[in-house]
Amino acid sequence: MHKVRLYTYPPHRVFWPYIIINGNKPKFHVIRKYRSKIKSVIIDSGVEMFRNPNIKEYPGGPEKWVRHLIRLYIKVREYGVREAYIIIPDYPDDYVDSWGREHNLWINGKTNVDRTIENIQYVVKHYGKYPWIVPIQGYYMCPSSIGETIERLWSLGILDEYNYVAIANLCTTRNIQITEKTVRTAHMKLRNHKIHVFGPSIIAVSRIYRYIHSFDSVAFSRPVGSLRKRGYRWSCKNERERELYFRAWIDTVMNKYRIPIQL
Repeated sequence: MHKVRLYTYPPHRVFWPYIIINGNKPKFHVIRKYRSKIKSVIIDSGVEMFRNPNIKEYPGGPEKWVRHLIRLYIKVREYGVREAYIIIPDYPDDYVDSWGREHNLWINGKTNVDRTIENIQYVVKHYGKYPWIVPIQGYYMCPSSIGETIERLWSLGILDEYNYVAIANLCTTRNIQITEKTVRTAHMKLRNHKIHVFGPSIIAVSRIYRYIHSFDSVAFSRPVGSLRKRGYRWSCKNERERELYFRAWIDTVMNKYRIPIQL
């Protein structure tokens, strides 16, 4: 059976083998505590900073931010973690501005995809020795745009060098059909690559896990159905509730939706 990795950041007292840390607000408590048992870490670029419609660029520019992410990677490896990856900084199209308008990160005639590809080319040229995950960006609610981006990256030779990619335009959508069509499009064009998906809903994962290598989520702060039946109707407020919510969430992922999670 094909199993899929779930990257998350669990409560401090709960072990989980696949960890994702935020490049914008990195936490290392869990990594320090379970360093010898953790199987893999992903260092995310911190792209959620662009939820603020006034932010158009990474702090100090993409070149400086790349060096920041590399320092985080080095720190993770110094803890003794055997496997770690870094997401190349990308620019989403699914964070709308304060007026609800799309394309908030299209700047000076360049789309979010253009800007992301520029970052990818810079990273490959100057820091290619590090284990990067290549973000595949697209346009808001447009699955076919993922295919177009993949073709551009093939033509540049990027996908000949790196076999771990991330579908990066699905973080905010809860439209299952959009998610499934986007992932299927990527899978058809990247059959020999490992595919990661950022922030899909668990329902979506139950439909796409056969086509992907990994996904990430930290959505356990809200109570799943089994907890709501017990009267929990609020987001977790303390460490005890975080542990309770996390365990119930994992149980829901694996047993209710029957997603075969790799452990």
